[in-house]
Order: sequence, then structure tokens, then C-alpha cells
Amino acid sequence: MELLLKYYTEFGDFQVPKEEHGKLWRFIAKVRTAYRRKQDGQVQQELNEDRIAQLNKLNFEWVGKHPSGRNKTKPTSDSVRYEPMVKVLAEFKEEHGHLKVHSLANDWKRKKAKPSKAEYRALPKFVSFLRNQHDLWREGKPSSLDDEKVRDLTELGLEWKKPASEPRTTNRINPKRRKVVEKTIHALPGNDVKFEMHVPKLLF
Repeated sequence: MELLLKYYTEFGDFQVPKEEHGKLWRFIAKVRTAYRRKQDGQVQQELNEDRIAQLNKLNFEWVGKHPSGRNKTKPTSDSVRYEPMVKVLAEFKEEHGHLKVHSLANDWKRKKAKPSKAEYRALPKFVSFLRNQHDLWREGKPSSLDDEKVRDLTELGLEWKKPASEPRTTNRINPKRRKVVEKTIHALPGNDVKFEMHVPKLLF
């Protein structure tokens, strides 16, 4: 997995040339064969669900495209060129004041808006890649992120996904329940007290 992660981080895909990276090429071929057999209902002990989840977080290509006959070219995805893309991410933050790239990307897709820089279009995929890698880093698994990168991205303002074990909290109040609470409050003595003063004491 570490060799695979290192290759993907450097080149941006999984089209590994057999002549230059024979060991990794054989590993990928074995994984793809095991996955195909698993899809056919055969038991594949070396490819468990945890391993599949790790590979999916890397956007692993389960079906290859002639890996033995392809010469390596420059990366096809901006999402794995870490340093240049972090710079673009910082520029986006300076321009927009936030890193909510996915919300703007929806407008770009619907042609409701246009990014001021063409490089911004690659940010949603890059941010998703970072968050998936952060999950692996947090779990102590091989990741393209290290402590320093996580710290720098956190200081930049990137929000990470919460662990599945962490309970979700929300400050939203259901509109229907708000009306019920408002009626209850107005029925209390001194009903001129603002609604918000009672909200922390109530369960929603």
C-alpha cells in the first residue's frame, strides 16, 4: 500500500509501467484480479472490505487501461500535486475568505457562475482527496499527509470530516418545534422575554 500511495501521489494515476515498477505492477494486477473474483462471488481473503475502503479513498482504478504498454507521462490530475494545489487553495481562500469550494463548484457546473481562475475547478477533487487522506492519517494508516501538512492545512482553514464515532451536533432548530416553543414562551409570565433567551434551556 505504501508503494502504491507513493506512486499515486507522484504521478496521479495507477497506470504503472511494468518495466520500471515490476513489484508494484504485480501488486496492482493481483488486487484487480482479486476484486474481479470477489465481484463474481468468490472468497478473496487477501482483499477484505477494509483494504477495499482504503483503495477507494485513493480513487483506485479497479479496471486498468493496458498498464504494461503505457509510458509514464506527466500527472493527469491536479489533485495529487500537493504543493502547487495547496498554493491554489490558499489563493482561493484569500479571494473568497473561505474554503467551501464544493458549494461554488455546483454553481460552476450549472453555469450560474464562473471561477476567476481556471485552476479553481480542480479544487473540489483536491479537497476531497485531502479529506480522504486525513481519514487515513487519523486512523494511523498510510497517507500522503503527515503531521506538518495536517497542521498547515488546518491553519489554512480546511475543515476535516468528523470521525464516524463522534456524535453529530447541530444548532438548527426545527421550524415546527420553534413555533410550539414560541407559543409556550408567550404563555409564560413576562412573555415579552426574547425567544432566544429560553432556547438554551430547551431540548430540540
